[in-house]
Amino acid sequence: MNKAVLLGTFWVVTLGVAFYFGFLSRDPIAPEYQEMLYEQLMEEAEERERLKKERMEEEEVAAIHGMSIPDSAGYGQAGAIQLDFQNIELENQNKEPLTGERIREILGPALVSSDLVGRNAVIADMLSRLTPENALHALNVFENTPSSYHTDNNYRLFLHAWAKVDGASALAYIMDNPDAHRVEGGHVWAMSGWTASDPQAAYDFVTSREKKDYGLYHGLVKGWGRIDLDGAHEFVATIKDKNLRGRMTDVIG
Repeated sequence: MNKAVLLGTFWVVTLGVAFYFGFLSRDPIAPEYQEMLYEQLMEEAEERERLKKERMEEEEVAAIHGMSIPDSAGYGQAGAIQLDFQNIELENQNKEPLTGERIREILGPALVSSDLVGRNAVIADMLSRLTPENALHALNVFENTPSSYHTDNNYRLFLHAWAKVDGASALAYIMDNPDAHRVEGGHVWAMSGWTASDPQAAYDFVTSREKKDYGLYHGLVKGWGRIDLDGAHEFVATIKDKNLRGRMTDVIG
């Protein structure tokens, strides 16, 4: 059983990665989002196999107790949306900003699609053309989409991209809006994005806050390390709080 699960996991991951790189060769995406998309694809493949294994274990227990459980292949099929991303016009050549209408057109269906490779590719393309103006349209779509494992991952990527083009607005939304759509670690991703595009403004925001926020420092150091690893190390070395310094040292390795 364990050997079969292991082989199944390897096959799924291999297929997903091959499909992923095949798509990238067809429509180039910004390198930063290629890396994030790859990491997300691998995490989702592992999560699918974990759930599959749990389901198989449940069926074995049920069989022992003489219970009958429907075939898991039927679950999640009703109403599932398959995203035909091969026929979606990604318009990568000119990389012009998307209109709010276009964002609603592609993001809404993508977030509820069961085609994980397709949805991630469409979303990554959208994020690479985000602006301070059209980001609010994307935010509205996320706010009105039910939370799920995959959607929350996509939202974290959105927060990172939004903060890269308008860090002040993204962080004000997350930190100061009581009705903000939140996910675990969202502020970390946003701060990382802001630091990557405007490190001085991000640094001032984090260090000027009355109360230390480990998540904000985490995002600051993570984003700083992407653009200036030596500078990030020097900053961490100057942190007086031993506990905070130790945690940030772990962040940059």
